[in-house]
Amino acid sequence: MASSLVQFRTDDTVRAKAVKICERLGIDLPTYLRMCISRLIQENGIPFSMKLESPIESKGMGAMKETGRIAEENCMVNVIPYEGKYISEAMQVWNEVVEEGVAFPQEDYLTGDTGREFFESQSYCALAVEEQAGKVCGLYILHPNNVGRCGHICNASFAVRSDMRGQHIGERLVNDCLCRAKELGFKILQFNAVVENNSHARHLYERLGFHEAGRIPNGFRMEDGHYETIVIYYYEL
Repeated sequence: MASSLVQFRTDDTVRAKAVKICERLGIDLPTYLRMCISRLIQENGIPFSMKLESPIESKGMGAMKETGRIAEENCMVNVIPYEGKYISEAMQVWNEVVEEGVAFPQEDYLTGDTGREFFESQSYCALAVEEQAGKVCGLYILHPNNVGRCGHICNASFAVRSDMRGQHIGERLVNDCLCRAKELGFKILQFNAVVENNSHARHLYERLGFHEAGRIPNGFRMEDGHYETIVIYYYEL
């Protein structure tokens, strides 16, 4: 595919701030700009809201963002291997996502009879546990995606408690999963059914380096009965 050079001018201070943020995210500025162009094409429009706020609204939004930042910094979470003593809380986190009906294909809830076997049968299972409260706020399961000649491909599912979302717990879980999958000898992590309108998950996966392999129209039946496209992602470990 032919490539073109795109150039534009910006203030040196603005550029320096942007470079610093990108470095913290583990990417360079050109990579970020290419991501913006890709999202522009995928969304068929500007991939973020563009609107003017009144001075009062702007101050309110600023206060909310600052509060969110402080809460995020004070949210100490440890990602640990699954332990049986957390079975009840782990099932609650998992079942909440099942009940929402917008991300997991499963429709059956885990019970005391099925939950323990479910978590212990995985190749690996991890929990995100609040450091102070000792409560489970997220988890992931990791297992082979196929057998035999495709047994080197693994699959994973992630769940974060609804009241703890937006605090980068999911990102912590995905990064831990990538490390564990590689340690276990898997070569590829594949997600079979990421719902197209699950923008938060898709943005995270793409930012972490997952590649889109394809789409299946009407592949996921939502809770209200309508169907959504599912996106297949993969990551080479």
